[in-house]
Amino acid sequence: MVGFPNVGKSSIVNALFGSQKSSISRTPGKTKHLQTLRLKPPHLNDKEEDQDFITLCDCPGLVMPSFTSTKEHLLINGVTPIDHFRGNFLDTIQLIGERITAQLYKTYFDGIDYQVPRIFNSTQFLNKLCETRHLFQQGKGAIPDWSKAGRMILRDYWSGKLLYCHTPPSNTKNTIGSDPIKLTESLDKVSIHDNDEDSDDDIAMLKSSVLNNDIINPSDKEKKKTKRQIRMENKKLIKGRTVCYS
Repeated sequence: MVGFPNVGKSSIVNALFGSQKSSISRTPGKTKHLQTLRLKPPHLNDKEEDQDFITLCDCPGLVMPSFTSTKEHLLINGVTPIDHFRGNFLDTIQLIGERITAQLYKTYFDGIDYQVPRIFNSTQFLNKLCETRHLFQQGKGAIPDWSKAGRMILRDYWSGKLLYCHTPPSNTKNTIGSDPIKLTESLDKVSIHDNDEDSDDDIAMLKSSVLNNDIINPSDKEKKKTKRQIRMENKKLIKGRTVCYS
């Protein structure tokens, strides 16, 4: 089991065994050592040999380098622990506030006169939260403690108290091959109106490719031909041959 921290690797192992084999926690980095477990499939009996078992390896989380995710995104997604974060939490709370502005104000300012702003501002929100919850830095003249307030919001966000849901990203690839039955029926209609034997062979080959999920999405861009391929193609065309590069 390989993946980011705190995505459920150990939970999957426990679900497969039906019992707690690995310790779990909502804090990233709970699994610290590689653990090897042998899983017996349900259809096997006690007399089966060792090679029939499945070996599962539960390893610590790996934070892969990414140029699309900032350290704030990794923090709110539970990939990195709070104790390893170095910052003032302003950018982190700004990301959460832009997602669930109304829910933040309702959760922390319930029973208090407040107004949900049209544009979320993490500085104003943290200052108001520190004032309401009396979160101030000790011995510094009542300076709001953004660190304590930010940690509280993050823990509530991780635990599900602050709920954020969104639809999964759509997948528009290979839409033409998503329903091979309808496509083959359309090809049957084409073959009825076309009496050419060569075209019938081509249509039959295309139908076979569709049913075997070998069809190519027409939306994919054609690969550019190299200069060598163009020269070879021109030579074969001069000799009376036809060639097609995929």
